[in-house]
Order: sequence, then C-alpha cells, then structure tokens
Amino acid sequence: MARTWTPFGRQISWPAAGLAARLMLDRGGRIIEQLQDSRLVPRPVAAVLAAARPALPAVTIGQSVASAASATAERTRRVRYAPNISGPAQPGEVVWAWVVSPDDPGQGRDLPVLVIGRDGDTLPALLLSPEPPLGRGQDWVEVGPVAWDDSERAHWVRMDLVLDVPEASIRREAAVLDRSGYDRVAHRLCQVYGWG
Repeated sequence: MARTWTPFGRQISWPAAGLAARLMLDRGGRIIEQLQDSRLVPRPVAAVLAAARPALPAVTIGQSVASAASATAERTRRVRYAPNISGPAQPGEVVWAWVVSPDDPGQGRDLPVLVIGRDGDTLPALLLSPEPPLGRGQDWVEVGPVAWDDSERAHWVRMDLVLDVPEASIRREAAVLDRSGYDRVAHRLCQVYGWG
C-alpha cells in the first residue's frame, strides 16, 4: 500500500532535492573520478564502467595530424577530383580527423578535413572551417555552403598547410565537397602553390 506525502513531507522534499543537486554539481566530478579509479570500485562495476567509456581511435601523438604538417608549396602534386564513398578515401572527400592544437599538443579537436591526395595509408588534407578567417595571416579559400552542414553557412579551406592524416584514424560520414568548391581549391593550389 502506497503512502501519501504529508504536507510536512512535501515541504522537506524540495530542499532535499536542491541539496542533492548542489552536492552533485559541487562534488559530482570527484565522485565520477573516484568511480573511474578501478582500485576503489569492485571488479564487476569497474568492468561495466570500462565498457561504457566511449572508444577513442587508436591514434598516438606520433600519428596526430598537426605533428605531420607541411607548407603547401613543399607538397606539390597533381590535383584531381575523384571522390569514392564506397572505397578508400579519395581527393574531394571530406573526412573527420583528430587535429592537434598548434598551441598545445596535448589538446585537439575532431575537425573536417578535405582530402586532396593519397600517399599509401596517409591522406594529405586541408583543414575546413565554418569560421571566416578574419585576418589570421593564413591563406583561406571560401568554398560556399557544404552538404553536411544544415545551417548553410559558407565554409573555408585553409590552403597554406597540408595535414598528413593517417587513414586508420579518420571518421567517414559520406561527405563530399561539391565540384565547384573543389575547383576553387584546385585553382588556388595551382596558381599560388605550383601544383599541377
């Protein structure tokens, strides 16, 4: 038989809920850290917590994108547009890769990059951004709105730095830069950086 709340019970339930919320905000991070320390948690619980953690791609710092970047003029090659969603990533496709921050190698973000070539298992790529360059002293080309971004914002491709992306570390989402956007990139590569 269920008991009903008395007026006094209803009065104390709201402050108790508020106290629980404050405790979680103040100490929740420490509790979660302690739960992740498997020495403090019984083995079956530790196994469940380990299984629930999101799997990160097996990419070491040595494989990271920013540690293997070079000036575009030093990487001349023939430019071609050959996206192939069903096979290995090809020029014209957009893939997502972990890009290490140039300011702090311990930090990075999962960002879209435009594949512009292929060197075995490494994909030379250019960084894509929805943010306008705003005088960063870098060479950017606007490629217009892109199919994978529903906001229809213009996107930009950074032209002055080629990133070497290990193919094993990419995340594919069947995204392709349209031919007109790729042609703008190819034109700049040929005119400014001596690509063929």
